[in-house]
Amino acid sequence: MAAGLLFFCQYQLVQGDGFMEKQERSWSGKPQFFWSPGDRAFIVKACLELCPEESGRVIRRAALAEEGTFIYNSRWDMEPCQDPVSFQGSIEWDYIREGDAEWTYMLNRMSYMRDLGQAYWLTGEERFAKAYVRLLKDWCANNSISRDEMADSVHRGYHVNSRWRRIDASIRFGNWLKGYVCVANSAAWLAERAELEKLLIEQAELHGEFLHMAYTAFDVQSNWGFISANGLYQIALMYPELEKAAEWKKDALDRMEEMADAQFLADGFHGEQSPQYHHEVLHHLLETVWLGERNSEPPRERLYAVLHAMFDASLAIAKPNRRQPMLSDSDDVDVRDKWCQGALLLGRQDLRALAYSSLDFDSLWYFGAQGVAAYDRLAWKLPAYTSAALQPAGLMVMRSGWGGHDDYLLMDGGHLAMSGHGHDDLLHVELHARGRDFLIDTGRYTYKESDERRYFKPSLQHNTLSVDGLPATEYIDTWTWGKPALPVNAFFKASERYDYAEAGHDGYWRLSEPVAVYRQVLYIKREYWIMVDTFRSNGKHTYGVHFHFAEDTPLQVDHKRNRVVTNHKNGGNLLLQATGAGVRLRQEDCWIARHYNEKAASAKIVLETEEEGPYTTVVTVLRPFNRLKEAELEIVPIDIRGKSEQALSEEQALGFEIRSGGGMTSDYVVISRQGPQSCRFAEVQLTGEVLWLRRQQGQEDQAYIVK
Repeated sequence: MAAGLLFFCQYQLVQGDGFMEKQERSWSGKPQFFWSPGDRAFIVKACLELCPEESGRVIRRAALAEEGTFIYNSRWDMEPCQDPVSFQGSIEWDYIREGDAEWTYMLNRMSYMRDLGQAYWLTGEERFAKAYVRLLKDWCANNSISRDEMADSVHRGYHVNSRWRRIDASIRFGNWLKGYVCVANSAAWLAERAELEKLLIEQAELHGEFLHMAYTAFDVQSNWGFISANGLYQIALMYPELEKAAEWKKDALDRMEEMADAQFLADGFHGEQSPQYHHEVLHHLLETVWLGERNSEPPRERLYAVLHAMFDASLAIAKPNRRQPMLSDSDDVDVRDKWCQGALLLGRQDLRALAYSSLDFDSLWYFGAQGVAAYDRLAWKLPAYTSAALQPAGLMVMRSGWGGHDDYLLMDGGHLAMSGHGHDDLLHVELHARGRDFLIDTGRYTYKESDERRYFKPSLQHNTLSVDGLPATEYIDTWTWGKPALPVNAFFKASERYDYAEAGHDGYWRLSEPVAVYRQVLYIKREYWIMVDTFRSNGKHTYGVHFHFAEDTPLQVDHKRNRVVTNHKNGGNLLLQATGAGVRLRQEDCWIARHYNEKAASAKIVLETEEEGPYTTVVTVLRPFNRLKEAELEIVPIDIRGKSEQALSEEQALGFEIRSGGGMTSDYVVISRQGPQSCRFAEVQLTGEVLWLRRQQGQEDQAYIVK
């Protein structure tokens, strides 16, 4: 066995005041990985009993890999692909599937090596260990590079070839280690032990040198940097006998600290503005911190602070179904496995409250029997807030509670991401209620420069506003934008009775007749959202408000009333009702891509009007319901007068009444267009910029100065 991995010491975890504390561990002087041979019996029993579906998926992927067939459908695969690709005989390591190099990168990240090792433990079948050995030898024999080739690739960003990029090298060696710990005592490994141990340590040195060398200004700003640093840290820690191991370990942590200052916004959200890559970076940072703790080398406090902030952001944006929103380049992924791991590592009661009730498959491997006991003892407590805004990310989240059937709306009022992973989604909203998605981001689908990439990234395929059928920001290519639309005047307020968000952007100021666009959303908690979209211009334009519905959502469209009602036979539904000068409703086909390489047909609604300045406004009410009769409403304009009883024009203020409950309830909303001012409406006088009055028959009026 490789010298650095000869022994794995045991550790103990105890519970104190609801947090996990690390006791002094017995220490053999040798490094330990996330799991050890001594953990096998417990992990196998726990996985097969508690996580039979995930165990089955791992075994099936491993069985395919053993036959030379590869699929990528793990929860956090960066570019998954469900379609199998098979090789007869030798693996074609630079094979490109359908012109998409991401498949090649996935092949060379070798997640199936982790699967093969885990499948060997789960089944005891020697064929999985044999496949691990065969694929390791095949890859090393066909993909070795020299130190000169590494150095010469500096002008290509250390992209030596399609098998040797720094993030792929880092992930690959991590997967080798995860599988190696499992197969190291197999007959297949022991039969060639000396040769294989020599091969693995040679590759550890080669990968370590490459990851240490390949650190650029790009990495400081990118998820690539954290991914690469995690791999470098693991190699250095697990192979201390390597000449430069101590230097590599220190530099890996130094780099993480440098990147922490460069990559994270003050709200804890990763600067690439993609939940997918936020959680990818979180994963690699968590692995580094946990592996350091496993070896009595807890990393620096700064990295713990970053982890806490990242989990704060993860909680804030997650939908009631505990899945990340598909903002920017993101897939529809359940994040509770990360919350389980964060709860254990950081002793977070809020993560424990919203994560799985028992440890998931991956967490069982990372934390073992002691982790299960500690997780069961860890107290839980829901977050103290419900609604929240991440600033400066600009993500504003309104929710009625933390239950799976609570209301949730996210509005993006932030800047375009600092990387090519960002989508042109300023003012985009997502709505989840009654346990299902209604309005949704369309996803990413592919990174390949193609019609599909040009379809999914621009603003027209997001739940936002358009002018003359143009996107807010010009798409150049898969990783490049023209002059980005910038947010203006973002504002958020949360309260027990209501939440309020607003933002605009300058994307259409570039037109010969410029247009200012602005979105305001008032959430009357546990009832409905009022969305006010305003276009301001001196010219004549066609204005659009776009709503993309989740796939398989049956729609009843009433063009005459500008109303859309979803018609799910079971569970909750959504009423969308709109009003505005000349507004007409149009239904179109669209695509939803919940995962990379997968898309499904769906429907979108466009509210459209052609008007000439100065103000054009579309008001939309979004109301979740269980019974349509209880959700029926009417939107009517109201008169507004100033402090001298003069009538206010549409350039001065907008006002409307929403009647519901069979006329028993009226919500009056007034929006000043000239800053805070005194307004008289519905026989009351209020001063502010955004005003709301609730009037119910038989009850006292409730007046709110929203802004």
